[in-house]
Amino acid sequence: MDVHHKTIYAWSQEHGGDSRRQSATLGELGRAIRGPQLICRTSQELQKKYGETFLLMMGSHRVIIINQHAHAKEVLLKKGKIFAGRPRTVTTDILTRDGKDIAFGDYSAAWRFHRKIVHGALCMFGEGSASIERIICAEAQSLCCTVSEAAAVGLALDLAPELTRAVTNVVCSLCFNSSYSRGDPEFEAMLHYSQGIVDTVAKDSLVDVFPWLQVFPNADLHLLKHCVAIRDKLLQKKYDEHKADYSDHVQRDLLDALLRAKRSAENNNTADIDAESVGLSDDHLLMTVGDIFGAGVETTTTVLKWAVAYLIHHPDVSHKPLLCFFIGSI
Repeated sequence: MDVHHKTIYAWSQEHGGDSRRQSATLGELGRAIRGPQLICRTSQELQKKYGETFLLMMGSHRVIIINQHAHAKEVLLKKGKIFAGRPRTVTTDILTRDGKDIAFGDYSAAWRFHRKIVHGALCMFGEGSASIERIICAEAQSLCCTVSEAAAVGLALDLAPELTRAVTNVVCSLCFNSSYSRGDPEFEAMLHYSQGIVDTVAKDSLVDVFPWLQVFPNADLHLLKHCVAIRDKLLQKKYDEHKADYSDHVQRDLLDALLRAKRSAENNNTADIDAESVGLSDDHLLMTVGDIFGAGVETTTTVLKWAVAYLIHHPDVSHKPLLCFFIGSI
């Protein structure tokens, strides 16, 4: 029994849990892993049998199910550090080089330090010529011009890749101080690998529950490894370019900020930071940038696609400022 399991066991006893009814059965596990909607329904059924807090063994992983908002609040706020970690899975290990990132990395000194560096680097875009607002406005203007040009000659235009390109350029400016034009082969490769990663990571794969299944042929794992290889090649190219013209006196983007932190730690310029203890290796830096880039593009693009779809079906609200409309409807 690990420390997390001991903690939740003691915590569940404190809140009236029945230790004789803590663990769900293998059959119940089979129902739980078939899909997200079924997981929610199964969780509700198990709550009636095992109580508001119970343990579910998913392969080698102990999963604590909490079905009461007061208990969830206590777990997230009062015991946040205990439950701040992330479980290791086969697909996320492939994606992050064994957890050397922020999104899927375990809670540790390296995780806290990387998060601090990323937050500081992003804050520098709040003012001055590198203002995030100016970057977004420039890309929005470019997108509007593309749409207007297509409309002027009566051409149908697929907005999906155009929205993705606009968002990608904003995030590229933050991470790499660069952007892409229409039809750029590197951008097309990025679209390909991004979609492949979204389609294969954390999609209720049995290999994440039972890691030994990876010894068998697996189309999803093969696709994921292929897409990660393309992503890593692009990230390495950007990383090498930044290292070649890096200057301590100029911080252009997130990658520069991470390189500065790495060099500072290696030169012992930061008393409370040790390069080895916080994991400031090339892999950590690349995976950290990959996190910001991947998450920023996919989530923002998806929101914009839904916003456009909403406006198409509700043209009566299209004359209102979009941001004001959504904020006002919350």
